[in-house]
Order: sequence, then C-alpha cells, then structure tokens
Amino acid sequence: MTLQEFALTHKLRAPVKDDAGDLVLPGKLGDICEYDDDGKTFLVTFMGSGKSAQGWNTTKRALTEAGLTLHQDGDWEGSFLLTDPGSKRQAIAARRCLKVPLRRVLSPEHKAKLLSAGQKNHFSAA
Repeated sequence: MTLQEFALTHKLRAPVKDDAGDLVLPGKLGDICEYDDDGKTFLVTFMGSGKSAQGWNTTKRALTEAGLTLHQDGDWEGSFLLTDPGSKRQAIAARRCLKVPLRRVLSPEHKAKLLSAGQKNHFSAA
C-alpha cells in the first residue's frame, strides 16, 4: 500500500512533498511517511509542541495501545512504525495523535448545490 492509497483508505488529505521531495501526510504535531519500499510499513513521527514532555508521553501511550511499534524514543519527540496500514485502529490513533486533517467528502447533492451556486456567481463549474 502506498502513502496515497493509505490516505484514500483512511479518508486523509492527499500527501504532499516535503523539503527532501518525499511524500508525507503532514499533521500539526508530526507526519506520516513511507518507511520502506514494500508499502507495508509507515513511519509515524511525533514532533510535538516542544513545551513539555507530557504530550509525547500521552502520544506514546496511545500509539502503543493501538498496536504501533516504538521506533525512536526521545525526551519530547519520537517515532513509531505503523506495520499494518490496513488497520483502522492504528490509522485513527496515528491521525488523532498527530492531528492529521481529514479529507472533505461531499455528497452528490451538496456538490451539485455548490456548482449551481458557483455558476450564479460567475465561477466556472469545473
């Protein structure tokens, strides 16, 4: 499973390229990226706010309980390996701890309403 497939499966926003050119799913407190090329393992990196170790300790406990494997353990930051990309429990825990935004999914009725409103205001329908 690629990072894009992971994002689609778990209704996350599309991955973006970081400074090094790698695809990542950015969050407010860290990011998710591919760890190896086989698509079976993702690296969940928590960088936190840097104000206290409490955020890292809470995140560490939550992700361990969800079944992620601790990879690096610092004082205020660290990383986990998400070894089962198909696991809804692991994906939700990682998303919540890192505050990764969800993808907006519009119903067909709402989408049609927005398009018709856009046409009335001289916006293109595409």
